[in-house]
Amino acid sequence: MRINQKIQCIIAGLLISLLPACDSKPPSSTLPTRSAPAFELKDAMGKVYSLQDIKEPVIIVHFWASWCPPCIEEIPRWIAAAPALKNVPVKLVAISVDESWEKALKVFPVSKLAPNMLLLLDPKSEVAGKYGTHQFPESYLLNRERKIVDKWIGSQDWTGSMVRFGIAKSLANPQ
Repeated sequence: MRINQKIQCIIAGLLISLLPACDSKPPSSTLPTRSAPAFELKDAMGKVYSLQDIKEPVIIVHFWASWCPPCIEEIPRWIAAAPALKNVPVKLVAISVDESWEKALKVFPVSKLAPNMLLLLDPKSEVAGKYGTHQFPESYLLNRERKIVDKWIGSQDWTGSMVRFGIAKSLANPQ
């Protein structure tokens, strides 16, 4: 991460004191397995999606915001991951914690959604809070039992081997 981005991120966190500050940290691959909190959130068209509606055996839940510089930098890589994972039984669920769709869609337009993606809005950060998200971006890998088996903090390379290994591990071992 460039120094300017870190400075912007720190300033954004200070200015938006009621919301968690964004930061970039190395991924956390060791965490106790726990059930993923259920949610019901709307997409940009107003359709409500719940965690139980998602049928793919593996889900990556990604929390981000338009006011977070590392998130803005990462979204193109998130979008690029979808075609790279099109033959993998995984659903990529991007959840914006922006206050409105207007802000979120400036960074992540609906036209960029692939069939293996969902774009949802958590305007009060309630779902992010249930997951334990304290910084943005943060992402959670859910297995077929809807257990959180991995967590990544900060901007990631979504087409890289770390993500692919996590997905493969979750597909091979549901526990």
